[in-house]
Amino acid sequence: MIWFSAITLVFLCGPQLGFAQPVAYSDKLGYDDALAACEAKGMMLAKDISESKHELIKEEIKAKGLDEMDFWINGKVNSDGDWVSSDGDHSTSYRPWAIFEPNGSGSCLQLRRGSGYAWDDDKCVVAKGYVCEPIEDESDRPIAFAEKLSFDEALASCTSKGMVLASDTSSVKHTLLVDELKSKGMDGEDFWINGKLDNNGDWMTSDGHHLTSYQPWAIFEPNGSGSCLTLWAHLGYAWDDTGCDVEKYYICEPAVLPEDMPVAFSDRLSHAGAEASCKTKGMILAKDISDTKHALLVGVLLKSGLKSQDAWINGQLASDNVWKTNDGEPLDSFQPWAAGEPSGNGRCIQLWSGREYKWDDDECVVTKAYICEKEAIQPPPKTQAPPPPKTQAPPPPKTEAPPPPEATMIPTTLACEFPANLVNVAQGKSTSQSSTKPRVEGTADKAVDGNKDSDMKKGKSCTQTNKEFQPWWKVDLRESKGIYKVVITNRQDCCPFRIRNAQVRVGDSPNMEENPVCGSMVLGKRVRQETITVTCGCETPMTGRYVSIQLIDKEQTLHLCEVEVMVQG
Repeated sequence: MIWFSAITLVFLCGPQLGFAQPVAYSDKLGYDDALAACEAKGMMLAKDISESKHELIKEEIKAKGLDEMDFWINGKVNSDGDWVSSDGDHSTSYRPWAIFEPNGSGSCLQLRRGSGYAWDDDKCVVAKGYVCEPIEDESDRPIAFAEKLSFDEALASCTSKGMVLASDTSSVKHTLLVDELKSKGMDGEDFWINGKLDNNGDWMTSDGHHLTSYQPWAIFEPNGSGSCLTLWAHLGYAWDDTGCDVEKYYICEPAVLPEDMPVAFSDRLSHAGAEASCKTKGMILAKDISDTKHALLVGVLLKSGLKSQDAWINGQLASDNVWKTNDGEPLDSFQPWAAGEPSGNGRCIQLWSGREYKWDDDECVVTKAYICEKEAIQPPPKTQAPPPPKTQAPPPPKTEAPPPPEATMIPTTLACEFPANLVNVAQGKSTSQSSTKPRVEGTADKAVDGNKDSDMKKGKSCTQTNKEFQPWWKVDLRESKGIYKVVITNRQDCCPFRIRNAQVRVGDSPNMEENPVCGSMVLGKRVRQETITVTCGCETPMTGRYVSIQLIDKEQTLHLCEVEVMVQG
């Protein structure tokens, strides 16, 4: 995963244990001024969320020779009496208070030198040093769940969240996993992680990777007591093999998803209608041809808010009674039918929400949601070059050519040719958003003011919501338009990654959840781009009066520096 490579690089430079390096500053400021100073540096006041993070902050203070000062860190008492960080997170179960603290002497959180840099509450106006840290993309971090499931149920639960069961592949990653479960107050419980014994006696992840170079087994383990991998609380979260049917907590992490993901559409169509609709978007009905692809399609369906809906995919019973894709390719090697299916109810394949999105045959005229994907572009056939004149030199010894790599199951990008005279119809229109962060002037109208400055602090022309679950923004175009694409100017002076999981919807309903999805979710390398284009239609535009942008399945801040809705002029 991309984020894991970055963490590994930081580890090689010092003892960061999976966290970005904090920076201590000696200029003395009050708490609110310290918050503002960190923001001015493109950072945030440092959060102290685990034992390893606490040690990292202390080491930074000592390395700077500042261990005679108190330091502000991120935490303040809210109106409910709870300690929360500046972005709205409640303080975790890790709270290293000094003895007899908090004692009500103040509402802001400091590291007190006289108590070995334990926590202390103090008056927010007192001037102190402060510790900043880079703003991390927390959506890439693992998440522990306090729900006891079997190993296979944990795998399925992670998939249903658009994630995968977490892999433990290095000492840095191991520390990150343990910090996560401790920060949630779950230490003392065993956790499933990604690893299972295969028929050859090898420990493998669910996507087929060997667990070889890093194996932190507990003493005398593995001992053959089971075929599934757990973090064993009793021995400091070392590895243990255990029975796969035992119910335990589990840890998920974001899946590595393609930038051009399949797209789920909520408008209900027949199988033939769904196929035609995909074609108008320059796509095809999605093919479900492997375990990995199946998990991806299910994840896309769930992330699109279609949890309880069935969905058409590519496949039907051909005239020779063989199940094939719509272009005639037999579906023989992978057929995840639900129990008792196919039952003869119909000749088209759906993902059946009532049976954990396994395959089901249904009548092709029934209307359902559907999933499209970009069709892989096949390379042109090789032309036969004329043979060179023969020579008498002996032929070179034959060598075994390596087998060709397996074809990827993820479709490649298919370029669209838009009409030449596209114009933006969003500028100056009425807008709304889920919330507006206080004191930053990030109102919803800033995304349609015609100013594409991506430096929010300098240009003051970007929207910004509070940090909340699934924040959204919406524009009312006043009348239905044929929309080819939506162009987002993404903030660059801070935190461009916050746009990850952005989903665009276009339709005529003021309730954005009732409108169909436009294009692919914003993922991968696109999250750091200044200009992000989301394609709604190639040959045929999507029609709608309302255009919305929402972060799916994330608690995060949404900021947009400009949104252009492009129609034919």
